[in-house]
Amino acid sequence: MAPRTMKTNPAFLTEQELVDSFVVRHADLQLVMQAVRENTGPSNQHVLITGPRGIGKTTLVLRVVAEIRRDPELNRHWYPIVFAEESYQVSTPGEFWLEAIFHLARQMDSQEWRAVHTDLLNEGDEDRLRERALAQLMDFADAQRKRILLVVENLPRNAMGKITKPEIKKRFLHRS
Repeated sequence: MAPRTMKTNPAFLTEQELVDSFVVRHADLQLVMQAVRENTGPSNQHVLITGPRGIGKTTLVLRVVAEIRRDPELNRHWYPIVFAEESYQVSTPGEFWLEAIFHLARQMDSQEWRAVHTDLLNEGDEDRLRERALAQLMDFADAQRKRILLVVENLPRNAMGKITKPEIKKRFLHRS
């Protein structure tokens, strides 16, 4: 039997290694999975997982993604897009949606989506970037007949500034 190499960053594990090594936070996994399963309304329910560094947040969210991919019913309804552990380049809503397209292109290994990302990189107007990038993601979701599950970790503290509740819909979704 060959010795196993221990990987401390769960993002470097294969999906099977992640599932096999997930032995502690089953109650937390079930809570998040329940939120995903019950998320059938016209708008998405958001789940925020917080905790100190090293407590297992990344492992938990990646295990949620693995469960969605492995469960035929969930996989039929959801398309997870997993951001990198740090998203330093995100400072506006438009950049957030652009980053989602970047990770979509990477996950799909798609030249078409890389071209969409490259095209949007050249958009100089924040409002247009936000609208165009979000429209691309919504078109993708419609074409796949799935909801998008964004798995985002560690946005910079100043990412998108302070956004009040009345501003959320305007700044992230559309111009009023």
